[in-house]
Amino acid sequence: MENKLIISPAPHVHGPNKTQNLMLYVLIALIPALVVSTVVYGVRVIALTL
Repeated sequence: MENKLIISPAPHVHGPNKTQNLMLYVLIALIPALVVSTVVYGVRVIALTL
């Protein structure tokens, strides 16, 4: 039995989302972590993230 290598283009998602929108969603998702780390470690955490 021969093992054939199938070469095809990588699967890319086609849709209305752009990179800017996705990065905005990432920043929004990180807000709770920033709030919790500020509560636990203090206000200096904000200076580290900027």
